[in-house]
Amino acid sequence: MRTDVLAGLIVVVWVLSWWGPRAIRLWFAVLSPFGVVAAFVVAFLRVPPGSCEHGCVQGALPLLDDSVGLANAERAFPVAVGVAAVTVIVELVLLVRRRPPAPPQS
Repeated sequence: MRTDVLAGLIVVVWVLSWWGPRAIRLWFAVLSPFGVVAAFVVAFLRVPPGSCEHGCVQGALPLLDDSVGLANAERAFPVAVGVAAVTVIVELVLLVRRRPPAPPQS
């Protein structure tokens, strides 16, 4: 199974959001990292209880390679943070460009 599905979905929805209302794009960019963290937590909770052989902290790290859901969320997090960062930078640039010129001082 592919583990880049969530990252690809984030990129596709983000690109398509640039043709929609600005509010949707901003909400998506801000909430996508939190959504990926939630997906990671849900995937981690779905790991079978008997798979922690050497204690949960030591046994959890090898599971990141075995579980598709955990790997999917792990690879999607940098994408979601990058999408949020690019959106914030572009919106700040657009905000500065849209600012009306200062009135002339006499």
